[in-house]
Amino acid sequence: MLDLFDKKLRPSIFIALAFCILASTLSCRQADGASFSKTIDIKPEIKELASFKEFGTLVRVVQLETTERSLISNISQVHLDPTSDDIFIVDQGNSHQLMKFGNEGTFKKTVGRKGEGPSEYQKIVSASVFSNGDLVIVGTQKLIRFNKDGAFVNEVFLSKKFIPSYSVVGRDQLYVLAMASRDPNMVDEVYTYDGKLNPMGSFGPYDARKSKYIYSPTVTLAFHDDLLYVNHFYDLSMSVYHMDGTLKSTWVLPNSNHELDVIWEKDKLQETDRTKIKRHLHRFEKVYPYKSGLLLLEYSGKEKSYFVSKFSPSFGGLTRYYGYQFYDFNKEDPEISVGLVGSYQNGVIGIIDDVSRFHLFKDRYPALEGLEMTELDNPILVFLDLH
Repeated sequence: MLDLFDKKLRPSIFIALAFCILASTLSCRQADGASFSKTIDIKPEIKELASFKEFGTLVRVVQLETTERSLISNISQVHLDPTSDDIFIVDQGNSHQLMKFGNEGTFKKTVGRKGEGPSEYQKIVSASVFSNGDLVIVGTQKLIRFNKDGAFVNEVFLSKKFIPSYSVVGRDQLYVLAMASRDPNMVDEVYTYDGKLNPMGSFGPYDARKSKYIYSPTVTLAFHDDLLYVNHFYDLSMSVYHMDGTLKSTWVLPNSNHELDVIWEKDKLQETDRTKIKRHLHRFEKVYPYKSGLLLLEYSGKEKSYFVSKFSPSFGGLTRYYGYQFYDFNKEDPEISVGLVGSYQNGVIGIIDDVSRFHLFKDRYPALEGLEMTELDNPILVFLDLH
């Protein structure tokens, strides 16, 4: 038997142990890297959802002030200022504006404007907020940074080889996803920048199918527990990356998208091919992080329905809810008509943008008591704690 207390052997033993520990550590790091990442098929728990009250609790409402300068036509994103709880609204309607409201809904100002000069954009593709309250507008051609008061700070032009889509901030790094490529040799799909908009690199394999059939969901990236989740809407999968861009794992949700593989193999798609993709594809529409995990909004062309799933990254559990449709107005159960536009620590942020819908909500939720809404008013934000 080897004597661990033998002074002559002790140095050699400790060197051997140190080598084993180092080798084990390197092995673990490789397992987290791109070459040794895991692909995991998720088996969801299926639940029928009869009422929204089984899913979440309405805890707060914010009526956005309506003025001549703050008319909203189509809210696509809502972000909260981490330093003040002020509310930033991205309106991708006719105005294409980023607006700032107080935490009680009082309109404060617009940030940036449409144009071709410094601090100006052609349209807003996305927006993100850093921990100090600085804002970044992702335009079609550049990134524009403003301080928390809306003053212009700086801007950088994007690479001409890709068209940007959604952006997200994690640990004060900005991640921008490429919606499509102008470069046939494009390799990466996620581009990173620091808090001053200095480029930091790129990662993640670019999916060439994006160039064949351009479709950009509203929300495709999420940052949760120091990990970046990139949703692949053609495969209904999520790639999970460390902050340095190394791939940790890929989660695959059940779907029948493989039935479209024959179409994707074509060099050029015809209109009939695009129609088949649209009618069949099971895709992600939105993904929102909150403290317990991710909320996924999906759309199935084959089933012709929207539904939601709660995903817990800690143990890989997925609960998919059927019978719950955010975008279909159902007079018998008006809760299911809330459109999602953002998230916060405890849940998600939705909107009420229809008067008849407002009155149906008002009859059920005390939080709406004392509020009124007309056809000319801005939408009302609702904060939903998820169960």
